[in-house]
Amino acid sequence: MAEIPNVVSFKIGQRDMAQYEVDVRALKKHAPDVSPLTCHDEYLLPTLIQGIDGALVGFGRFVPDLIAQLVEAVKKQDLAAANQVYDRIFELKHAVYKMDEPSSTSHLRMKEAMFQRGLISGSLARRPVLPLTEQEKEEIRQGLQKVGLIGVS
Repeated sequence: MAEIPNVVSFKIGQRDMAQYEVDVRALKKHAPDVSPLTCHDEYLLPTLIQGIDGALVGFGRFVPDLIAQLVEAVKKQDLAAANQVYDRIFELKHAVYKMDEPSSTSHLRMKEAMFQRGLISGSLARRPVLPLTEQEKEEIRQGLQKVGLIGVS
């Protein structure tokens, strides 16, 4: 695929981190002109530091400024700054994704978080996804408050 002229990047979504590293290294060796992109919201910093050129993640529409800051800090090899930004993202990913990989339920939690931030007008999802409980909504609210993305109510 890397030999196709229109292919300029690859979204790497391998969840087995040992295989992820093998794939990234092979891509960089055999297709150095193609940009590898991580899609790992749930462990963004560890995947970025493996020589990834950027991120194509759901959190990019939720906290684009934090994602851009993280990518920039990693590119500059400023691990202290990267860790500082990632600490905020880490809190948010646990509030939104918990320990889940992205799924319909975690995407509904993302919609709720975006709704609470005022980025979208509603958080309803189509069936068969069930609505979030008030406790789940409160956990998201607490996560947003903890990193200063919404005020304390």
